Amino acid sequence: MQKKSVVMGGGSSSVGGILHRHAHRALFSLRGPDAMKFLQGVTTNDVHGMDIGTAQYTAFLTPKGRILTDAQLIKMNEEEMVVDVGQGQKESVLRHLKRYMLRSRIEMTEWPEHQVWTKITRATPHPSNVEENVQSLYVKLSERSRPSSSSSSSSPILAFHDPRGLDFGFRFITDVTPTENDALMVEDQGQAYDVFRLSMGLLEGDELVDRIPAECNLDLLNGIAFSKGCYVGQELTARTQFKGTIRKRALPVQILPLNTVDNVNSSNSTTALPSLWSELGNPPLPSLAVGDALENQHHRRVGRWIALSSKYAIGVAQVRLNPVLSDIMKGENHPLVLKEKQQQPYQALPYLPSWWPTHLDLETGKPKG
Repeated sequence: MQKKSVVMGGGSSSVGGILHRHAHRALFSLRGPDAMKFLQGVTTNDVHGMDIGTAQYTAFLTPKGRILTDAQLIKMNEEEMVVDVGQGQKESVLRHLKRYMLRSRIEMTEWPEHQVWTKITRATPHPSNVEENVQSLYVKLSERSRPSSSSSSSSPILAFHDPRGLDFGFRFITDVTPTENDALMVEDQGQAYDVFRLSMGLLEGDELVDRIPAECNLDLLNGIAFSKGCYVGQELTARTQFKGTIRKRALPVQILPLNTVDNVNSSNSTTALPSLWSELGNPPLPSLAVGDALENQHHRRVGRWIALSSKYAIGVAQVRLNPVLSDIMKGENHPLVLKEKQQQPYQALPYLPSWWPTHLDLETGKPKG
């Protein structure tokens, strides 16, 4: 499903929240008569299904079907697409594209003067209020923006719903810096957004490299079109969807001291984790690392950490659907045992984020229907 970019318009709102600048994102555009056809053959989603002004979540895969990087695409016009990737993956993606570009009539241009921002509201107000607030910010930024030297588009300010889902806020691509007066909020330094992102179970950039798309939920986050034709890395992705079984998926996991699990609401929140940790007296975080194992109460390994917050007790782990997800869906969310060097008395509680599909077949690991 494509999300239309925000239409310029007036108005204001008191909706506040997180305004996060993605310091580690890279932007470039592909422009030319062959741009859309080329991207259709190297990404997991259906580029031909995009309307002008829409954004799309997708991924670039290796020939073996592993993730090279995830990306967001924004269609400027029928011959130009903006590509938003992690800064750490930019060079590998550019090499990947040039390998397959051959004689395609495409011009590749980097956008170093533009930045990517995300706006997340503190609460969940009525969608029209949020969109009104974002429209107002869009207009203010457009008034201060410089003419774009990177794009043939008349406006260098792009604003759109995060294409992964409505729960993930709005994204801006702009060459000016929003202020507190513009946004009715204060820019965070990455911590608030990281807590939000990890509490939602979202993986990005380095966290996804060399992993299998479905095991990282790209199919559940509008990132894969199974009806499109051939593309680089399609074989493994298609075989998993139509003939295989997905046995592991990424889930958000709260890290908790012993004897606190019964008092915790396992629904995700952008504020509950830091406040909970404060209420517990700010105990030291366990010394965990990406790749460390998670075990169930029977000492069976059921998952591994993929991403961890550097400050708060939250992370994302790849866990086995049986028994972890099946227990959660039965209302029997048993805490997992942390395997870490100091063996401190902590437990881990995986949970389903708000965007999780309501009907997931535990036998196949895919949404029903």
